[in-house]
Amino acid sequence: MITTGKNVVMTVFELSGLQVKANPKYGSEKKGQPTTFYATMSRDRNKLVSELKHVNVVLSPDPNVFRHSNPLAGMQQGGVFVIQAEGEPRDLWRGLPEWARQTVREKQIKVYMLDGFGIAARKPRMRSCATACRARPSWARSSGPRR
Repeated sequence: MITTGKNVVMTVFELSGLQVKANPKYGSEKKGQPTTFYATMSRDRNKLVSELKHVNVVLSPDPNVFRHSNPLAGMQQGGVFVIQAEGEPRDLWRGLPEWARQTVREKQIKVYMLDGFGIAARKPRMRSCATACRARPSWARSSGPRR
């Protein structure tokens, strides 16, 4: 996640020219625990480097994120939540806990799903990484073979 966060921040900087500050949260990933990466982006010089409590965008590469945390905590009205997922959007929605669906409705959060592992699996150089990294959420399990 930390490498992904750094790559996202550098891409935003290079493509948009926004000033960026990155603050990875080190330590928990070494224990197999969820980890976070905070980034602030601004047109003006940005001095803030800290854990963020009020956010506009959350990216979750973990399709099981709702089992161990609340990725919507601090999400602003009309924010954006992007989650690694495969399958159908309705299955993703049904698989969210009721409290998460309620938060999405109340705060009018836009939810997007992206099958990053599926995209990587279609690229010959990335297939082994995509297979090793894929984590199947309970709502995406099927009786058939995995792709």
